[in-house]
Amino acid sequence: MSVGFLKALAGVFALVGPVVLVGALLELARGESANDLLPRLSVPLGAVVIVVGAIAVWPAWRPSGLFRRAWAGGTVLRRAALAAVSVALVGVPALFALGSRAR
Repeated sequence: MSVGFLKALAGVFALVGPVVLVGALLELARGESANDLLPRLSVPLGAVVIVVGAIAVWPAWRPSGLFRRAWAGGTVLRRAALAAVSVALVGVPALFALGSRAR
């Protein structure tokens, strides 16, 4: 992937993110809840998704992997982004699976 593509992708997120944030805050202010819109993962399906995410992240952190090379030559911001992506691939499905059990 080229740097231009990544900058364009970051620009899309930078434009869409504040709009979604304002919309969510307005819904909360009106007392509307969006809890029913979240996916409900069963614990076995959540475990499978977590394992698949971990398997996907593992080669990227190997000594010759993309994340390891970016980490070695990166700034604090790049390292934080790499850590966030790694945690999100495993943590988001885990939170969905645990959240559906909490109700």
